[in-house]
Amino acid sequence: MADIGFLAFFPLLLAGLLRLPGPRRDAGERVRLALDISVVVLASAMGLCFFVVGPTVRGSDLMELSTLLSLAYPG
Repeated sequence: MADIGFLAFFPLLLAGLLRLPGPRRDAGERVRLALDISVVVLASAMGLCFFVVGPTVRGSDLMELSTLLSLAYPG
């Protein structure tokens, strides 16, 4: 149960931060905000995959439990 809570923390934190009250935005501003967030998330995921996940997967022979845990808890 603790693993589920730990792994769900960051997506829930992002959702909570995006729900904070702020100025009203029109449709164009919401689209720009969504694109900006998408660029940041994709760039971060690409860096994480290149520097953490890639070496972890290449360094292991089989997809064992330890490899899966290393991928679930990078860093």
